[in-house]
Amino acid sequence: MPIVTAEKLFNALQGAAKLRGQAQPSEQLGVISLTLVLKWAYENSKALTIPEQAQWPSITATADKDPRRALEVAQQALQHNNVKALGEILEILDVSRRLNSRDLEHLVHYFDEKVQLHPDLLEFPDAAGEAYDQFLSWSAEQAGKMGGEFHTPRSVGDLLVRLTSPSRGQSVYDPFAGSAGMLLRARQYVSERDGIDATLDLFGQEINRSTYALARLNLLLHGYGDASLTLGNTLTDPRHVSCGKLLHFDRVLTNPPMAMEFVDAAVQHQERMKYGITKGRGKADLMNLQHVVAVLKPTGVGAMIAPHGALFRGGVEGGIRRGIIEDGHLAAVIGIGANVFYGTAVPACVIVVRGTEAPRRGPRDEVLFINAEREVATGRTQNVLKPQHIERIVRTYESWSTIPGFSRPVSISEIADNGFNLNIGRYVEALSSEEPQLDVRAAIAGGVPRAEVESKASRFRAFGIDAFQLFQAGRPGYLTFLAEGYRETAVRIQHMAAGREREFKVASQKAWKDAAAELIDLAGSGRVLMSRDRLMALLCAPLTPLGLVDTDALAGAFASWWEEYHNDLRSLDHYGLLGLRARRESADNSPSALERKSDDDLVMGLGEGLLLQIDQLVAAARHELTKSFLGWGDRYALSLADLEKRREDASACLQLRLREMGLTDSGYGS
Repeated sequence: MPIVTAEKLFNALQGAAKLRGQAQPSEQLGVISLTLVLKWAYENSKALTIPEQAQWPSITATADKDPRRALEVAQQALQHNNVKALGEILEILDVSRRLNSRDLEHLVHYFDEKVQLHPDLLEFPDAAGEAYDQFLSWSAEQAGKMGGEFHTPRSVGDLLVRLTSPSRGQSVYDPFAGSAGMLLRARQYVSERDGIDATLDLFGQEINRSTYALARLNLLLHGYGDASLTLGNTLTDPRHVSCGKLLHFDRVLTNPPMAMEFVDAAVQHQERMKYGITKGRGKADLMNLQHVVAVLKPTGVGAMIAPHGALFRGGVEGGIRRGIIEDGHLAAVIGIGANVFYGTAVPACVIVVRGTEAPRRGPRDEVLFINAEREVATGRTQNVLKPQHIERIVRTYESWSTIPGFSRPVSISEIADNGFNLNIGRYVEALSSEEPQLDVRAAIAGGVPRAEVESKASRFRAFGIDAFQLFQAGRPGYLTFLAEGYRETAVRIQHMAAGREREFKVASQKAWKDAAAELIDLAGSGRVLMSRDRLMALLCAPLTPLGLVDTDALAGAFASWWEEYHNDLRSLDHYGLLGLRARRESADNSPSALERKSDDDLVMGLGEGLLLQIDQLVAAARHELTKSFLGWGDRYALSLADLEKRREDASACLQLRLREMGLTDSGYGS
């Protein structure tokens, strides 16, 4: 079985970048990329024509004498013999002047020993491409602000792809392609949804020469060297034209430079800018959005990243927003919060647009607003959109749902009444984390308002608990705590919920067993990854009615698990049970234990992490019940009447003690 995974190759590329600490990884991208493609081309001799000077043995043989010259000669020879496939991209790559000859010699020998790229050894044909794309992500993170100029976080690309949902035979275009990550996310999505043989035409344009070269290599290493990627300024001079007219695409997804100033310049194909041009160093965000709209087919869908300022800035931008909205192009506005992109903390949003004949998730005269600013995980250097966050956003968009504090479809007439201001906070207010307003009568006279308990009774009931049995009757409209005290009662909630939690655990194990049986049936068929939605349904359908965890949380847990075990599932899909076993053995510290496992147990083991996540969701939901009950205790256990009674009792005790000591009030005071 193949032994070299994308993960191992990525680790090897990281090691290459760390050979010398003098230069940052992003500053070594050129020479590492060149060395990688030279060895990859030699090992994959069918992909390119390899002249003698570019043969890997020739490079290693001369690297000891003059490694810089060896790489430069190989670079020129490979490019000269593969003009159609490589164009000018290799000459753009820098044989880094930051690395001296000794560093370059070490780099070549490191690749010779550590970076294995022969097709017979690679787990999947695109393993080198996947490793390179991960390496670009890592380099962008290390580069900080500069990283955002060439790479969009993979999770953001996944979100835009899921929102636009490309399919077999369509065309996908990224007018600000960066290192082509979003185009690759789209290709992966289609191959997993529609089958590995599904075609998808990829188009892109990039303004920065170095980034353009990285993008071309990224596509080439993934096996998509035929993608149409051009070099140039999309805003002023879009290059995808035919007979003088712009090409149109089924899907457009892109992350342009945010809040980029547009200095007056000649704009080719001005028909794109029918709603306005932001002249005089104005922001270009909505000009970029107009370009997206202009190149969509009538049935097309597009998604673009923008700063929040593009939603409410006035002047020409206000007029552009109005035109796009009134013509029915705006589908959704989704806030994804701050610090999600490399090197910038600027809050961002996703703007989803559609062609005039595109299928609609909701009514033509509505726009869906989603406030997903809290749908991120806090990372070391930046916030991260996790699979469970993406799942919730996409499910909400697809169902066109109203969720308090999260989403709301808004009529165009309401948007017009707000001056075509698209500020998300105007339409979806974040839910307050504060407790309900204090009941003054309960605070004065004691008791817990019955209405507050009723509002959460269904959550307690899902766990097999009658919320009203946690109290005793009080005056009309109010309950009182049990004699044991509210903290003691709160401790018992976990025990009271245990029976229903055991039922849920048994049900979740059975649901996974059914899903695992389906995976075993599909092993090696090429349809495992295509079964994602069905497997999610097999998990959620029997568990949602039990009420302990809602469908969104369960779907999020599944999405997180699917991402974590994606390569295991891909191996199962591609090579069958033998492939999964080989992959698990290569990753496991005790492969002998795996040898004793049956195929059923091996696949069942993939779900251990998923079942653990579900258990954690149940525990978190029960914790919220206990928290709610303790909140009532903190708010209402001690009333003003109780405090007055305590004061009177304390005063009486003092008087009694004084008399026992033979002191009177007046004597004590003298």
